Amino acid sequence: MRIKEAYIVIERGRIKRIGREPYGEGSGYQLNCEGLVVSPGYIDTHIHGLEGIDVLEATCDDILELGYKLVEHGVTSFLPTVAAAPHEDLLRVCRTVREAHESWNYKRGARVLGLYLEGPYVNPVKRGGQDERFIRGPSIKELEDYIRASGGLVRQITIAPELEGALDLISYASSRGIVVCIGHTMATYDETMLAIAAGARKATHIFNTMRSFHHREPGVALALLLSPSTFIEVNADFVHLHPATVRFAISLAGPDRVVLITDTSKVARLPDGEYVVRGMRIIV
Repeated sequence: MRIKEAYIVIERGRIKRIGREPYGEGSGYQLNCEGLVVSPGYIDTHIHGLEGIDVLEATCDDILELGYKLVEHGVTSFLPTVAAAPHEDLLRVCRTVREAHESWNYKRGARVLGLYLEGPYVNPVKRGGQDERFIRGPSIKELEDYIRASGGLVRQITIAPELEGALDLISYASSRGIVVCIGHTMATYDETMLAIAAGARKATHIFNTMRSFHHREPGVALALLLSPSTFIEVNADFVHLHPATVRFAISLAGPDRVVLITDTSKVARLPDGEYVVRGMRIIV
């Protein structure tokens, strides 16, 4: 719904009232947004870093600083995201995100919602930017460790369904209230459907780092797009996906199932130059 010439009242960081007439005496700070569009804050559920901050290496203050920077881009809450890494490093990130979540208040920028584990339970053939040295098989024991270290703040996890033990892990994670994403995978259509039946509910950046479509083996992407119970991550920067591919995904899944993401790393918004991210050389 779009309202023109409206008044928005915000108290303690929350929208209290939207209407066409002034509300009360307006004794607080007033901001004239004439000629502008005011929209709900964005929720970025897949972000590895920004402006030199890498979630994998971050301190609590770094995570909160990341949230502060994100507000400038209209983001009001986010899921700090990590890829494959050594077990101890992931445990440290879990504790850091927990501390940041507990320290957050609305004056400190975008809200820290929890943690997204994009690895390590992915297929190395479709690893993308993940470090192959730290990719490993699904482990319920490890995930239990991460849940405990984060204080129950593991909100989302990517799992490749074709890996041995993946379906058991998908079922377990789903039972703990974790959103299970399918990505970095060579899964077939049938393997993907089994994963969805086990509790998977989301696609990790659709079409990127997953088996390609074939008319005799439609693969993972089509299974996810055609399943009404799944949500679809789309990286709509028109670099990761052609504009026509973005339109195709939205038209097939419908706008209500599409989740726009940034998937940015620490080099985002840094000056042109050469950087190293998780052992990879990146030129901006």
